[in-house]
Amino acid sequence: MPADHSAAKVSPILTRPRLQLGRWLRLSLGLGLLALLARIVNWAEITPLFAGLGWAFVALALALKGVSLLLSGLRWQIVLRAGGSAVPLWRLVRHYWVMLFFNNFVPTMVGADAIRVLMLNETRSPALRIVSVLVERLFGLVALLSFAALALWTRPELLQYTTLSFAALTALAGTVGLLGAILLPELWWGALRWIERFPRLGHLIHEVYQAGRQYRRAGRTLLLTVVISVLIQVLVIVSFGLRVRALGLEIGLIELGLVVPVTVLLTLIPITPGGWGTQEGLYLLILGTIGISPENALAIALLSRVLDVVFSAFGGLLWALERHP
Repeated sequence: MPADHSAAKVSPILTRPRLQLGRWLRLSLGLGLLALLARIVNWAEITPLFAGLGWAFVALALALKGVSLLLSGLRWQIVLRAGGSAVPLWRLVRHYWVMLFFNNFVPTMVGADAIRVLMLNETRSPALRIVSVLVERLFGLVALLSFAALALWTRPELLQYTTLSFAALTALAGTVGLLGAILLPELWWGALRWIERFPRLGHLIHEVYQAGRQYRRAGRTLLLTVVISVLIQVLVIVSFGLRVRALGLEIGLIELGLVVPVTVLLTLIPITPGGWGTQEGLYLLILGTIGISPENALAIALLSRVLDVVFSAFGGLLWALERHP
């Protein structure tokens, strides 16, 4: 196995002056949003929720995050193996954990996934790195958004939440379309042949084309990826429900099936580092559409934030140990 220089790859990128300036601007925006949210809620209603926190539910929610992380690493390993790259499961789980740590500081999962691509030094093919992360991520989103569609199908009255329903179904269609474009590269290859004039970019696009075709032929891999993605998203929804229960609140399982996918999807939009401020605001906005008060919604958001930071801290430790063994 090649020497591991993944931490060395990530560090210079995160410290570039232009990125530093952008990060400070985004952080200022996030802090401003948090300050605004703090002013519009009644903290006297939030404090008792944390005073009576159900620690058993919190512990179980963290445990489910660990299982989800392990399954995510397994899914990534299966996708990479179909592309001809055998990577130990523990390495991929480690990469995922480090990504979760950086997700607290870079613009949400979009930037964190880019870091995951950089850290994957077990394969030399840039196209395989990119496509493996895209396929793995998109299958996860399709599975998650499918739960929203299922919730709407089983409970048609949820269609009264027009904005949520439209966002969920539109996002599902778009994600399926993007995944289809990767697995059926013949659909767009002809339109991009002009890129071959640029050797390096043309070579990368051609490798993406070949990787997409290779994955499409790996039927067993796709089936396993779908099954694992469904399991992961079930854990995501159940974990969210446990956080709600930990605060002594109640949200129906079907409602969670609609709310959680839309919340997760919108928090992927790279606006502020780690979604600070925007994620909490989206919780208030989305949970408010199903009748959750701003105070209860913010309490759920804050508990989720604390659990995410605590869980991802071990990824930061792994990254630090790699830089300074």
